[in-house]
Amino acid sequence: MQSDAAWRSDSQRAGLGWTVIENELNSDYMAHCLYVPSPLVAEALALREAMAHCRAQGFPTASLPNGLAAAC
Repeated sequence: MQSDAAWRSDSQRAGLGWTVIENELNSDYMAHCLYVPSPLVAEALALREAMAHCRAQGFPTASLPNGLAAAC
C-alpha cells in the first residue's frame, strides 16, 4: 500500500490518494477532505483512508512503504 496527499494552504483542502498492490495488480483510489490544517495532517489522513479501505476490503494486514506491517 502506498499513500500520498496534496494540500492547499489557501483553502485548507487536501486531496488524498492511495494505491493497493495485490498479486501484482495496482488499484488506485482517491478522496478529498476539507478543513485540513497542515500538510502533515493531510499525509496522516491519506494513510488513515488507505488503512480504512484495506480493512473494509477484508485485508488482515497491510505492508507500508517503509517495510512496516500494520494490522488493518
